[in-house]
Amino acid sequence: MEMLIYCPICKKPLFNSFPTTSFSKKPALEKVCFQADHRVNIKSTKFNEDIVKSLSIGLKYNQYWNYMNWFVDPSYFIFQKTFVYTEPHSIIDKTPLRLPYFEPDFSDINKLLQKISKLIVFS
Repeated sequence: MEMLIYCPICKKPLFNSFPTTSFSKKPALEKVCFQADHRVNIKSTKFNEDIVKSLSIGLKYNQYWNYMNWFVDPSYFIFQKTFVYTEPHSIIDKTPLRLPYFEPDFSDINKLLQKISKLIVFS
């Protein structure tokens, strides 16, 4: 998977972040987009900033956040739904589902969500 330049949801440019890790002096590139209705976080490998190591997308629907996480090496995909209460400020995590890995196609986000829904139903 190649590094993205624009947010796959809102098509705005992604912001660069260089978090340092305790394992290496060379930071891995992290690109982020945080909006009220979605969150995107993309991390590269520390050896090549053009190769994606992990991709996380959170989409807000009412009080729920649906998180989709792609991990490239080893390849797997995780879907997780969380419910955020506004009054007591607590978060209830639903059990994450580990699903078969696939390369996401962000050209049509609704088609991607339908594919994920089918994977959840038939897994």
